[in-house]
Amino acid sequence: SFINRLPKGQKVAFFSTHGSLRGGILPKQAFEHAVSLAMNAKVVGQFGCRGQVRTEVIESLMKKPEHAAWANEAQGASGHPDAHDLADGKAFAQEIINKIEI
Repeated sequence: SFINRLPKGQKVAFFSTHGSLRGGILPKQAFEHAVSLAMNAKVVGQFGCRGQVRTEVIESLMKKPEHAAWANEAQGASGHPDAHDLADGKAFAQEIINKIEI
């Protein structure tokens, strides 16, 4: 509902952490959905990086066939975000600052 209420022309950047592989289909779909909700806004960027998922969440989702593939992928996100992820996030933030200052 927050995204839907953005004023017309509002500049917005989306970012997230997730257990999925960076650049994978699941985060891509999530960003596409967010952008589709921001029809009035001007999306100036998007950034996603892996984030560690709690073990109990993974274990719960592994029991559901429709979520098992994602839960399996999320097991590899342990230790994220790491220094490389944070450096990429910092670069993204600077890129967005430069875009909105223009």
